[in-house]
Amino acid sequence: NSDTLTATLAVSIAPGQEIMIRWADLNDAGTDHGMAIDNVVITATTGPPSPALSAGSFTPAAFTAAQGATSATQSFTLTGSNLTANVSLATTGPFELSTTGGTSWATSATLTPSSGTVSQAVQLRLSAPAATPGPYSGSFTASSTGATTLTLSLSGNNPGAPISIAAARALPNGTAVTVRGRFTQLKHFGANEATIEDAT
Repeated sequence: NSDTLTATLAVSIAPGQEIMIRWADLNDAGTDHGMAIDNVVITATTGPPSPALSAGSFTPAAFTAAQGATSATQSFTLTGSNLTANVSLATTGPFELSTTGGTSWATSATLTPSSGTVSQAVQLRLSAPAATPGPYSGSFTASSTGATTLTLSLSGNNPGAPISIAAARALPNGTAVTVRGRFTQLKHFGANEATIEDAT
């Protein structure tokens, strides 16, 4: 006599991982010596692929904008696969995004996948505050249920309108500014030197 036995093993196996299966034969005295096992079939099932978002090889460069103005744009193509929900886009800091080719700008947008995928051109820009000199920092993010959030770091600078030397001294080191003052050229021991001082 023969019988067909089936079983489902709920295990998670990484690609390339080696597995071993064994048969445990209980010691049933007087009835187990004539048993044989053959035609073993193992079928693996896979779960659905994970959602994913990508900006390809795009890495944003630093933006530059005059005070109270906007910078030139930088563009990339956002792609998504195996998506099960909408994609939320957002920027932080004084940065804006567009999904309309630059005809309208905002700090957030929503993309609706088609058959689980998106392929959308995205434009980014710096909208420099009128009253705050740079440098600026922020980020762009794209997120969707089940996908690892895509994050791009954004940076920019604004030399700004001329400010006083005293105001420039109060800014963090590395801040680029335009100063206005009294320029004096001096000669000491044959060397040319120059100073800039606040006008008095």
